[in-house]
Amino acid sequence: MRCGETREYMFAFLDSELETPLSIDLQRHLDGCPDCAREAEIERAIHKRLDRAVDDAIPAFAGRLDGHVFSERQGVVSVNRTVGHLTVRWNRIAAVAASVVIVVGLALWYSLAAGPSHGLTQLAVGDFEHFLQAGSKLQIESGDSNRVASWLAEKTSIAVLLPITSDPACKLLGGRKCTLAGRPAAFAVYDMQGTPVSLVVLDVSVVSFEDMREVSHRGVTHLVGRRTGFTIVASRRDSLVYAAVGKLPEKELLCLVTESSYESH
Repeated sequence: MRCGETREYMFAFLDSELETPLSIDLQRHLDGCPDCAREAEIERAIHKRLDRAVDDAIPAFAGRLDGHVFSERQGVVSVNRTVGHLTVRWNRIAAVAASVVIVVGLALWYSLAAGPSHGLTQLAVGDFEHFLQAGSKLQIESGDSNRVASWLAEKTSIAVLLPITSDPACKLLGGRKCTLAGRPAAFAVYDMQGTPVSLVVLDVSVVSFEDMREVSHRGVTHLVGRRTGFTIVASRRDSLVYAAVGKLPEKELLCLVTESSYESH
């Protein structure tokens, strides 16, 4: 199953309305795709919070009605306590209720998806793991850093700069466009000492660094994180973040995010 199909069936999947074989295929895709898994997590959280909000609102609303008489201007509800008859102008109340649900839903979505709530370590490592496990191919294969950078900039609209390293044990293999936190990201792959390493470049505003620690290298502060055997070293530059991911020590990965590596461009 592909990402587009997953999003098409997402709501039915969360509501347990999919047939078993299709549900199993979708779950397998979520297990291997960090982006779709994150979307599913957001949708589940929205569902739970909306259900909780509705459950809390119904008793409170009923309590306000009990034993009170409202004029049309005040509440568009009238109660005849003597005969126990409740007359409600349902059309108007339904419209108000629908508006409340929409506003609450949008607020929840914004709080869950709009802010920089995506941990960079989880995103970058998860994407690289998926790339390696799925045996994905590079969309451009070249050792020319300028050529790969130009291709990535064209496909992602990100002004990418790739390092030119003099170390013969560090070779650029190529790149691809990917999506992280719902936004386009540039993805370059290197062979460093026979080990695959990725360099991801994306908008700094869509990620958080809560799961990373600060380290100083030659007077410059970098961020380091670890996950599932991988190390990530990141550097912020203006509106972008450069993140190198691999199973090498952090000092080996620094060459891909250090400013001096880019001076020859």
